[in-house]
Amino acid sequence: MMSSPLRSIFADRDEFERLARARREAMRRRHFLDLAADIERASRATLPFGAHGEPVRDIGATAAVGHALHRAAEEWRYLERSERDEAKQAIGFVLTQFALAPDPARNEPPSQDSAGMFEQVTTALLQAESDVLPPNFLGVASPSLAAMESLGSAMRCVADAWPRLPSEDAIEASRSLAYLAKKLGYALDPHYRGERSEIDRPALLRRSAPTPVPVDDDL
Repeated sequence: MMSSPLRSIFADRDEFERLARARREAMRRRHFLDLAADIERASRATLPFGAHGEPVRDIGATAAVGHALHRAAEEWRYLERSERDEAKQAIGFVLTQFALAPDPARNEPPSQDSAGMFEQVTTALLQAESDVLPPNFLGVASPSLAAMESLGSAMRCVADAWPRLPSEDAIEASRSLAYLAKKLGYALDPHYRGERSEIDRPALLRRSAPTPVPVDDDL
């Protein structure tokens, strides 16, 4: 029969392991709580008046949604499946509302250091389109981590460049983000019951896309 001192040692060991598991779970849960806080901030920026007000797509909302998407990419590996599903649906709803918002106002002239900014924005948008709408998906968005991260990068790029872009370029960039946000939002939140209208591919993306290389059938 096991002596009393050994029973005490094993009891201490069990308690130590229980506390270690609890600490690990608390640290893991922190990742989800941090992501949830960023998604909540993105929602408040996009829907400042809640469900009864009109969504907005200004520079603040663009930056907040982009940050939430980046946070999702950083924290994803720590989340349990149920947390990932919840985060996907919440992000999908925010993206859909972001896409439904009217074009942001842009009346002030751009600053003088705008050289090269539009090219950076265009590159980021085209990369996001490639990840959100992979060619082999035939126009259907991929609800992937790469798509979220890439669109988040494009949003942050547009938000950073916004004050330095001419008004027409800034609005076109925002419309391109809305197009990609709606595509990805539908894919991430399949339970969305709101209006599922489509947006035509914006002129900026059509104009900037690389020309396909013709295939020589004789080869």
